[in-house]
Amino acid sequence: MIRFPIHSFRLAVCLLLLVLSGCGKGFKTSRTGRLYYDMTARFNPYFNGKEKLKEVQNTLYATTDENFNRVIAIYSIGTESTAKSASGDLDIVIKKGSKVIKKHDVSKFVDDAYFLVGQAYYYKRDYFAAIETFQFIKEKFRKTEPAYRSMIWTARCLMELKKLNDAQAQLSIIKQTKLFPKELKAEYNIVRADYFSRTREWSEAAKALEEGIKGAPNRKYKIRYHFILAQLWGRAGNQEKSAYHYKEVIRRNSPFDLSFQSKMGLADAYDAQTPKQRENIKDFLLKLTKDDKNKDYWDQVYFQLAKIASKEKKNPLAINYLQQSVKKSTKNQTQKALSYIRLGEIYFSRPDYQVSKLYYDSAIKFIGPDFPNSDIFLARQKVLSELIGNLIIIQKEDSLQKIAQLPKEEIE
Repeated sequence: MIRFPIHSFRLAVCLLLLVLSGCGKGFKTSRTGRLYYDMTARFNPYFNGKEKLKEVQNTLYATTDENFNRVIAIYSIGTESTAKSASGDLDIVIKKGSKVIKKHDVSKFVDDAYFLVGQAYYYKRDYFAAIETFQFIKEKFRKTEPAYRSMIWTARCLMELKKLNDAQAQLSIIKQTKLFPKELKAEYNIVRADYFSRTREWSEAAKALEEGIKGAPNRKYKIRYHFILAQLWGRAGNQEKSAYHYKEVIRRNSPFDLSFQSKMGLADAYDAQTPKQRENIKDFLLKLTKDDKNKDYWDQVYFQLAKIASKEKKNPLAINYLQQSVKKSTKNQTQKALSYIRLGEIYFSRPDYQVSKLYYDSAIKFIGPDFPNSDIFLARQKVLSELIGNLIIIQKEDSLQKIAQLPKEEIE
């Protein structure tokens, strides 16, 4: 027996009803007409547009090159380059949504179609067009789910435009909206987490994301949010919670990059581990240095081993590991800079200012725009370089003065 998809069956019923009812002027507003336009809107342009948008979202997620030296982005929307590559597909989404709006104007899916168009503009990085669309939905279709979600997405657009004060105001409006749906609270909290992460309020960001993770759309995002929570709690100084979320990522059979970085992250949460767990972390890291399959990650592994050695007050061992990190670093410029900086810090604390200055100067060569807070570090480096230069002069003058005070025989 031939089986037809259920949506095809429903559409066939609607078409039959159309034939039976005739195409009179009042058909559009009749109950039968509305049913017809609902079905044709949902199962033709709107459905196709929504599926195309999912394809784009998955592509942008997969092509995002994460910088694990920072707290990774809450929303993985690719780069300007990948957005341009997806522009053609997003134009199709806009076209499908517009078709519902124009040809199925009495359908209950018109507000959803507008929302689809707004999302497409967002992923195209045309944030002003997206905001305009979301604002229209909010005014035209009051108290509907797309209207409330549009408020959330407006905040997302404002943050991408780096208008953080405006985004904060938008989030406050949402908070004060009495009828805001409970089922959208998780999505709202994820946006709050994004805001607090951008303003470097790590603890607040982590609290918001812990509320938002409950509504993660799928397993992929739940794993991502656990990883971000580990990073956020680590920066907030709560190593115990940071370790918990790193272990959650590892436990969930995650993608290699997130699983590997979580194992690296456990070294940062070293103090929150039991003695046995600490030994396991060290053993794991040392094993990685003996397997050529991991050679692209050796610079990060040695850097983590150096962190552990420093926590155990073993600075000579830490220096050795850092030098290995620099030596093994072939692609990761940011990691090389971080290793040089750490070497500079260790020698500065000794104090051995001449060697410290050499390492800081080496770090500058590898600091690019992706380096965390590069502008802050470069400003600090300039001051530090002048300070170390003066300290070297003082050291030299002190030595010369001490020599000058010695008896003539000892001076000679």
